[in-house]
Amino acid sequence: MDLALEDAQAKKPSSSSSSSRDRGLFGSSSGSSGQNSSDLLMGMLSQIPGAGNFGAECAKLQAASDEQENQNRSSGMGMSSRDMASTGRAFFGGGGVPGAGGVSAQNPQDLVKKIYPILEFRDNIVRAIESAIDKIPGLTALVEKISETLTVLIFSLLAPFIRPIIAQVTIELKKGSEGVLDSSAHHQFEPWTDPHCTDPTHSVLSKDHFSNRLNGPCGQIASAVVSYVVPRIVYAWENPRTPVPMVLEDVCQVFHHPAIRDPKLELQNKMYGVVQKWVQSLPDRGAKINGWLSRDAGKDTLA
Repeated sequence: MDLALEDAQAKKPSSSSSSSRDRGLFGSSSGSSGQNSSDLLMGMLSQIPGAGNFGAECAKLQAASDEQENQNRSSGMGMSSRDMASTGRAFFGGGGVPGAGGVSAQNPQDLVKKIYPILEFRDNIVRAIESAIDKIPGLTALVEKISETLTVLIFSLLAPFIRPIIAQVTIELKKGSEGVLDSSAHHQFEPWTDPHCTDPTHSVLSKDHFSNRLNGPCGQIASAVVSYVVPRIVYAWENPRTPVPMVLEDVCQVFHHPAIRDPKLELQNKMYGVVQKWVQSLPDRGAKINGWLSRDAGKDTLA
């Protein structure tokens, strides 16, 4: 067993498993890394009784993956991300015709049929290993190496099918986000440029962004809301006879304006208490808050 481990270690690629995974999934070619992982994996599996009979299935999956990689290249989907972004519309955009055999031209059901055997292959190997572990002690070190190599191989086999989809989604998301930003750029400044504007800006000034001064207290308020709401919902799950309107009315008290909070309601008091505690914790005890929230300060944030 020790000799098998030493032999496996000698054949193992010098790069880390994480970098191998990245190459397998996003690299320009999955064939070489996939073949190396396949040979290494089969060598290690041969040391485990009942788990060394996956060679034919692995070779079949590798051949299918290599064929898809070749189809991707011939249809233009093997190009670099920069080239693909510049010509994405020709391959993926409205009116564009993807290359014959390319992943984007396939029916989703057909794509699933090609990916599923790879995932099934992985599960079968894991089951075989688990069965062997129960019968033969002392396989932990070898199993860890098999697990790492199996992961690299599965990513390599999936890469030709998944990479074009990721590229397509990236292109579409980029176009969509650019369109949203372009259309909203002018409107973001309307509260300052249009004296009749009644709609406040939100997206760029969102308190979700970590750089916003209000990000911290908003997160604390959210935590207080969750600690109040979740136990009530769980209670309703565990007690089906609990009136749903009663639970909804209770938890929906979170939606209120701070200026008109009801001091008799526990949830609203909790939220208000979080803000009070945060203000008191500031070095100046909140003396500069009005300046942070002023009209001019908001415009400076946008700029």
